Amino acid sequence: MRYLVVIEKSLRNYSAYSPDVPGCIATGRTLDETTRNMREALEGHLEVMAEYGEPIPEPTAWAISVRDYCVPIQKTADGYRAEPPDLPDVVAAADTSERVESLVRDAIAWHLDARSGRTQPADPTAEVVHVEVSVPRAAETIRLP
Repeated sequence: MRYLVVIEKSLRNYSAYSPDVPGCIATGRTLDETTRNMREALEGHLEVMAEYGEPIPEPTAWAISVRDYCVPIQKTADGYRAEPPDLPDVVAAADTSERVESLVRDAIAWHLDARSGRTQPADPTAEVVHVEVSVPRAAETIRLP
């Protein structure tokens, strides 16, 4: 399966997560190392999920670019949610994918225009990659007491 992964740059390293697989994260010194570490983390996470009989999440997240900011969008139980990592004050949610994309484009434009003449947000540092992982077959399920 191919999962969308968001990679964010911090002062000393990179961190990564996949909106489709909550709780699965990785870090690394470089972008390539972080991508490799995230692939391993996803495979291990999915393997443990399979062992415990949990369903493997389908990849549904995608990303758009708005004014050079990457915006991951994920499907939720009641619609869609968009949150650009570099702009934590900007969030959009809607019942259709088209609507959430439109809302987040407008929200980013408004946010950036409202800041003109004042402190500008940091330059975009987050990026999106797609990671191909092997999906574990249903293993012997671990029985919890």
